[in-house]
Amino acid sequence: MIESIYLILVFLIAVVEIFRPKNYSFDFLTLFSIYFSLLYPVSGFLLAFDYKSAAADIEPGVSNPIQNIQIVFAIVAGYFFVVTGFYSKSAQIIGNNTNLKSKVKDLHVFLYAILLLLISIVSIYIYSSEFGGILQTIASTSARRTQTIDTLGSGKFLFFARLTLVSVFASYLLYSFVFIKQKKKAKIIMCIIFILSVIVAVLAVIITGGRGYFISYFLGFYLLYSLKNKRISWVFIAICACLAYLFLLYGKSFFFSLTALIDGYDAFTEKLLASLDSNKNSSDGFNFYKILSNFSYTIFSLDAAFTKNFQMRWFADFIYGFLSLLPDSLTGIEPPE
Repeated sequence: MIESIYLILVFLIAVVEIFRPKNYSFDFLTLFSIYFSLLYPVSGFLLAFDYKSAAADIEPGVSNPIQNIQIVFAIVAGYFFVVTGFYSKSAQIIGNNTNLKSKVKDLHVFLYAILLLLISIVSIYIYSSEFGGILQTIASTSARRTQTIDTLGSGKFLFFARLTLVSVFASYLLYSFVFIKQKKKAKIIMCIIFILSVIVAVLAVIITGGRGYFISYFLGFYLLYSLKNKRISWVFIAICACLAYLFLLYGKSFFFSLTALIDGYDAFTEKLLASLDSNKNSSDGFNFYKILSNFSYTIFSLDAAFTKNFQMRWFADFIYGFLSLLPDSLTGIEPPE
């Protein structure tokens, strides 16, 4: 019964996206609807058939959240409030009175992008020195995601890990110069710098070890293209969806195999092939539950919020979040998890 409600919600979201009035076929509410559908109703629907496969990647012995009717109400209400807010009169008035046309000169934007790129490069260099170099940092990616930083280094340069990803925004800004503004002057130099920014951004994403960062980063370029040209390519979306699916399935094997990179490219390739071969039986075909384990954490989080007791922090997380941006050596404070 509950799984049918999730399926109906997915259908209604699709109907809303098809028939709602919008300036062009792809806007920010469309992007929200895609993410929302994957994170909530689609995951909730699939959990009804096999929640144990997803629960195994979260915590052993987690209870089945699919029967919690509060979760269903929260998801339906959440989507309703977002859509209502998107089309509210106050939002439209504020939107119409907001001028997003910047008077900043292109040169200043370009220099800002270069500054972000340099900050990322320096941060990657300083942060990687904690582990003996960039190659060793890449090789320790999986270990750093599953163990505490204290087991791998002193952590004195951990602050710079937060700055490595600013190259992502640098590459987006440089993308606008290469593919949108299409400046004829210094076009080759622009292209070279843009390619460099992509390489640095990919390196920063690899260091973080997050598959979601990879997918979101490259989809960001397509979002910029769609918003600029006011159209979408369903063929391109289908290709991206297939590539994203493969990366979600085999991304863990890729990051796990990076540990052998310090022994050479051949050792990395050998370990990757061995890891893929070991998972061959469980990843053949279109495995819904492999995908499910990457998105269903939201359903388990909602279940925990409704069924477990937590100490009220009264928005103290905003303070902790701000403190986490500062070097620990300056504050002497270790924010709680």
